[in-house]
This record gives sequence, structure tokens and C-alpha cells, in this order.
Amino acid sequence: MEICQRLIKAGAPQKGSSRPRKVQWAKSSIQAILMAAEEYAFGIKRQSRKGEVFEIPVEPIISVVMYEQFKEIREKNNTHPKRHQKTDHLIGVLLYCDCERKWGARTNKIRKNRKGKIVQRPTPIGVYFCLQRHKELIAETCPRTIITLKADAIVWEKVYTAINKPELFVVKGNWTDVAKK
Repeated sequence: MEICQRLIKAGAPQKGSSRPRKVQWAKSSIQAILMAAEEYAFGIKRQSRKGEVFEIPVEPIISVVMYEQFKEIREKNNTHPKRHQKTDHLIGVLLYCDCERKWGARTNKIRKNRKGKIVQRPTPIGVYFCLQRHKELIAETCPRTIITLKADAIVWEKVYTAINKPELFVVKGNWTDVAKK
């Protein structure tokens, strides 16, 4: 964020785009530059075409010292466990809540016990959750979270019901007759 604020304050130009930018110097732009930090520090960009590597000289835009600091911080920030557990989130991109937001999916490894203390779950569970963060925009009927197994079961029950009614798939008249059923 500090880099972002400095660039905005300095009035640094961004790469051209056919559409106007919604966010000036977005974090994703800064991340893209930092992912190529070595190239921007040492002034050599490597491109490969059909297995042949080309070295293109570019003007360094960050110092080698800043690059070393970046590498050190990036290594400290790596919090992903080596054995990352993956959970199936079958309908995550299809769920919307009353807040009119698409739901996200995550794996919960902690919970609150009866005393309200946060404890480790014996078995992590998958959860769909509402992405609305602004309290004033959260609908009163928004459940905020639902366990993935429960949501998936509801959806598969509806799919099962539809599959077992072949008349929904056979067109005898026009589409309006089928839609009324």
C-alpha cells in the first residue's frame, strides 16, 4: 500500500488501457510489478519464444536493496501450509444472497465453543459465505454463511427432482406449455 500511495502522490503514469481505470495504481498492478521485481531491479527482462530465451535490457525502476527487502518480506509472509487441504465447493460461483452479492467459498478450521472461545475444529468444513462487507448494505434476511454440504444437498435434491420428471424435458406442444408445468 505504501508503494501505491507513493506512486499516486508522485503522479506516476500507468500503462495505457482502452478503458479508464476504476482504481489508480491498484494492488494487483503493484503485485504484477513485484512479481517481476528481479527484472525491474537488475534491468534484464527474459522472454522466451519457442524455447529460445531472449534477454532484453530494461531501465531498472527499483534498487537492488529494495528487491532484497521485497524477497525477505515475501518469504516471511508465506503462511500457506505445505499440506494445503482442498474442499470441493461445487456451487460456489452460482450462489447469490439477498444482498445481491455472489457468495465466496472457504474452509473453516476453527469454531467457537459453548463458552465463546475459539478452538480448532477436529475436522475442517467447507463454507459458502456472503462477500458483502458493508454493514449498511447487508440484507436482514442474509444468512451470512451456509455449510457447503447443506447447500450442495439442497441443489442436488432439486436436480434429482428435475431429472425424475422427464416431462420437463420432453416438448409435446410449444415451450409455453412446458414452462407452465
